[in-house]
Amino acid sequence: MKCERAFQYVYSYLDGELRYTQRVMVHRHVRRCEGCGVSFDFERRVLALFKRAVSDTEIPPELFDRLRALVRREGDAGGIGPTA
Repeated sequence: MKCERAFQYVYSYLDGELRYTQRVMVHRHVRRCEGCGVSFDFERRVLALFKRAVSDTEIPPELFDRLRALVRREGDAGGIGPTA
């Protein structure tokens, strides 16, 4: 699996939404690729902080989707994402 492909699955992977075989492939790549490992760890921490910050309130799905899209755009702009 290439970095770009692995990063397409970052949110599905972190949310546990992938099928077993996809999850294993992404996990294997992230474990072997330092750049993706750092990126996935960053995304995992951002997601955890976000969930902790809003744990007392119900998050509208639309807000969560908009935030996810914003993070993806920032990644595409070179701030976050695959390095190889």
